Amino acid sequence: MHRIDIKRGQYRKGVYILFNGNNNFRAGDEFHVICTPPQPQSYDISSLNYGNVTVSTESSVKCVIFEIMSGAVEMDTVKFGLQSHGTFSHHNAGNNDTKFRFGTVGPGNNAGVNPLDGYEWYANIAAGDIDNDVPPRYLFATEDNLSVVADADSSETMGNSHFMGMVVDPIFLNIKLGASEVGANSTINYRIYFDYA
Repeated sequence: MHRIDIKRGQYRKGVYILFNGNNNFRAGDEFHVICTPPQPQSYDISSLNYGNVTVSTESSVKCVIFEIMSGAVEMDTVKFGLQSHGTFSHHNAGNNDTKFRFGTVGPGNNAGVNPLDGYEWYANIAAGDIDNDVPPRYLFATEDNLSVVADADSSETMGNSHFMGMVVDPIFLNIKLGASEVGANSTINYRIYFDYA
């Protein structure tokens, strides 16, 4: 195991890596540099609040991750879906619909043409970044309107990386209220599916 010090170059873009100690490099050696990701504002959440969203507007984007804390040693085949749209009556109704947006990118499924230098995190994701089924170059996948689904097979594919423990890639979510939507304080349910051992 090699120690890697990462330092920001004073006059360079990016980082440079300094190897210390007994560096006996051999053909085929691999080194993985794991940088500290953005830290969560809250832990152990069970609900999201999109705040006051008026008709025909988009909420702010929320970012969440899911982690298995104990009881397993491996996680795989992660899927994410909308289980219920609550009392929203104009979701997939064909009339200026209410839409539930989704996006993801991370070490498990990064963005970019070449997976060796693709994005694993992109700061300041906004509603306009996830309002299309074709993801921008810095996201792995987007869905402009999640449909209510009942099983994992119909849900969105998520990445997870063994370098991060049992954590899924970041999930970006928001809601756009349709022009005809009425009412307040509806509860919607998302569901995450995964295999574990």
